[in-house]
This record gives sequence, structure tokens and C-alpha cells, in this order.
Amino acid sequence: MDETVEVDALVDGLIEREGGYVANPADKGGPTCFGITEAVARANGYRGSMRQLPRDEAAAIYKRLYWLRPRFDEVARRSARVAAELFDTGTNMGPAVAVTFLQRALTALNRNGGDYPDLVPDGRIGPQTLGALDCFLKLRGTSQGETVLLRALEALQGERYLRLAERRPGNYILDVETSWRHKASTEGKPMQITDPIFFDADKARAHLEALLWPDGPTCPHCGECENVHRLQGKSHRAGLVQCNSCLKNFTVTVGTVFERSKIPLNKWLLATFLLTAGKKGTSSHQLHRMLGVTYKTAWFMAHRIREAMKDDGSPLGGPGKVVESDEAFIGGKKKKRLSGKVAPMKKVMTLVERDGRARSFFVASLHHNNMRGALVTNVHRTSTLMTDDARVYWSIGREFAGHGTTLHAAREFARPGGVHSNNAENFFSILKRGVVGTYHHWSPAHMHRYLAEFDFRYSHKAVNDGERTDIALQGIAGKRLTYRRTAALAA
Repeated sequence: MDETVEVDALVDGLIEREGGYVANPADKGGPTCFGITEAVARANGYRGSMRQLPRDEAAAIYKRLYWLRPRFDEVARRSARVAAELFDTGTNMGPAVAVTFLQRALTALNRNGGDYPDLVPDGRIGPQTLGALDCFLKLRGTSQGETVLLRALEALQGERYLRLAERRPGNYILDVETSWRHKASTEGKPMQITDPIFFDADKARAHLEALLWPDGPTCPHCGECENVHRLQGKSHRAGLVQCNSCLKNFTVTVGTVFERSKIPLNKWLLATFLLTAGKKGTSSHQLHRMLGVTYKTAWFMAHRIREAMKDDGSPLGGPGKVVESDEAFIGGKKKKRLSGKVAPMKKVMTLVERDGRARSFFVASLHHNNMRGALVTNVHRTSTLMTDDARVYWSIGREFAGHGTTLHAAREFARPGGVHSNNAENFFSILKRGVVGTYHHWSPAHMHRYLAEFDFRYSHKAVNDGERTDIALQGIAGKRLTYRRTAALAA
């Protein structure tokens, strides 16, 4: 058998079934492309936009994680049909689960334990598992043995699906077409501020591990996900895992914005919930009072969480989509306030994709070059651009598939055919209320993070507070922010 052609065919078929880019909030691993979640792509070295994940890159990840690493290629040398079934099970349930099914099936079909030694279901393919498979196929005959073994594997899959369905009443897990659509609404009650994960550090850690390690612990140092084990001795801290490949220890916070923090994880999760739930933000003073930490600590926690809220930077819009652009001034003159100090005026530019994401920028001046640079690097050229009648947009609009304008100076805010920039205006109304009522003043050095916070909440306004919190927590991986930057120039 030409096993290279076989696995390529399996991967191609899987990619065809999975389809392209999907940003479903219920996916714990973040946006997916060709079935590869953002968490898996990042763990395997891909740093680009998930919308633009190359098909060849996705195929390489599938082959590495679900074929070569679990050693299904060794199984394929003995039985192509069994290897294909294990690959399919591994992509749905995890390779370790698929191997465990094989080991359980071989042990169950071992006649009185006399054909070969019974296997311990450890989820790893080694000499004993391969030897048992060789012996089984030799004694039963390749064709008949494969048929019996495949039926046993399918029965074990069905058993697992039913067990999951019984554990979560109303789950549509057996309905392939609708399972992901109902996932968010069937996995228990929505997250609330009384949730135990906000008061118990161990439960907070378990929740974070479920989000970042859906298929089990993954070493942030070398990417190993199979050959790892938990250290549970009395002298070991909670959640410590050792990688047997690189011999380094790690926890779920290593390589994230939570790394090396002495603050309990439950307080981190509560701070994230408060920042993602408050429509106009939550001040550092409010966090310091509610969490029982110093103001300095609360301020830094908030900025770390805002760092996690940054999106992947992929272009907004696309063919047939509309992106609105507008500018606003944050701060103002003293005469516009009854009393108190007024922060200096700052210029903000915002791009809003209709029924999609928002992305904002602090700009030194509303100059043509600054605004064009922000637009052409953040909006797909096949999009339709909607703006007001500012002259700066006249030449920029010709670089996109279409350009609609409204004459705000003449009190014209919409035209027939959906020509308006009211979504961007609505975004600014929330942003300005947040500045005036919650934050009062933004330093130019940190404005990009404050803007990322408002962008994040707007981009995920269609989900509930708990789901929005989980999406933010998924963004902590691969990002670090220290109080004093180690680089020569601090951002």
C-alpha cells in the first residue's frame, strides 16, 4: 500500500468536510480554518491570520498531529482500513482516545487472554499494541479481522457519544449537522458572577485548562501534547505538568499574559469577566476595590487582559462585505464640561465591518497618509467602503470595490441602498461614554490597549458575557506583558 497517498487522501477528505474559515464563539480553541482551531495553529508555529491559513499548512498540521505523532502510519502498514478509522476518530475525539479504543477492542477480542497479552489502555501505540494487532490479524485473517475490529471501534465510539449525551441532557452531539450550533446553549447555565471559578483557584485553573488545552496538556516549550504527565506530589504546586520530551515543567499559564503572576487565577478570571461584561468598561479603581488588590496591581491586570483582547489583525471585510470608517475626537475643551479637569483632545479612527468586527487606532493627525495607511492595511480591497464626505476619503475610496458617502454637513446621515456610516457612529457613542464616565483620561502610550478593549466587546456583542469572557481567555496564549518592558523601548 502506498501509505503517503492514503494519508493525503484522508486529510484532503477531512479538509473538504470541515470547510473554510469559521468564527463560531462556541469553539473553545478560537476561530477555525479547515477545521484547525487558532489555538492548535499557534501551537504548531503558524502566526498568520486564520482567515488566510494555507491549505497545505492545515494538511501538514493534520498529518503531524493525527497521523505521524500517534503512529497511525505504523498501523497503516498492517491495516489501511483500521488506520483510516483511527485517524477519523482521532480528529474528532483526540488521537489518545482513538488509540485507547484500539487497545480496548484488541483486549476484548483476545480469546481468554490466550492469543496475546492483554493491553493496558494508555493511549499510546507501542510494541505491545502493534504486536497484538499483528497477532489478531494473523489469527483472524486480514479481511475478517479488520471487519470485526472496525465494528468494535465503532461500538466504542457510539458508547462514548451516548455517555456524553447522557451527561449533558438535550445535547445534539449525535446530530453532526447541528451539534456545533447548539453547543453554546446546551453546555450548562451561562457564566455568572457567582460562578465558583471566580472564588476557587483550583476550579479557575480547571476552567482555563479546558479552554486552552481541549485535548489535554500541551507543552509551550516544544509543542509536545502526548508525552506529558502531571506532577501531583506534595511538594508540587497545583497544575504543574512535566514534558517528557524536553524535560521542562509548565502550567496552563506559561506563555500567556498570566505567566509568573502571584495573583490567584480566580481573581484573574473575575477581572476578565468584569472587563468583558461592562459595556463601557471597568476602571482600575473599581477592580482594585472588588478584587482586594492594590490599585497598581489592578491597573496592570487590566492592561494584561486588554492585551489578550487584541484580535489577530486579519483584514476586515471581503467580497460583498461593507466596512465603515469614521473619526472622532476623545477629550475636549473645558467649556464642554460643567466642572473638573478635561483631558487633552486625542484623535481616534475606527473601522467597523457590518455584522462583524471593529478595529480602532490612535492617530497623531487625521492626515491623508495616516488614514490611507490604516485603511489599506486593515480592510480587504474587495470590500465596499462607507464614510462621510470628508475630502480625505475621495481618493482612498477609489482603491476599494465601492465607496459610498453621506453629507453630514447637510444633516444627511443615510442614503437609499444602505449608504451610511451609522455603525461607526454608534461605536463612538459607546466609546465616548466610556471615556467620560469610566476612565476619564487615556494616556497616548496606552490608548491602543483601551481601544482594543472596546473593539473586543463590540466585535463579540452577539454572545453572552460568559462566552465573551471565554473568548478573551483564549486570547491570552502567546502574549506576554511585563510591568517594565525588557526591550529597550517600551510601548
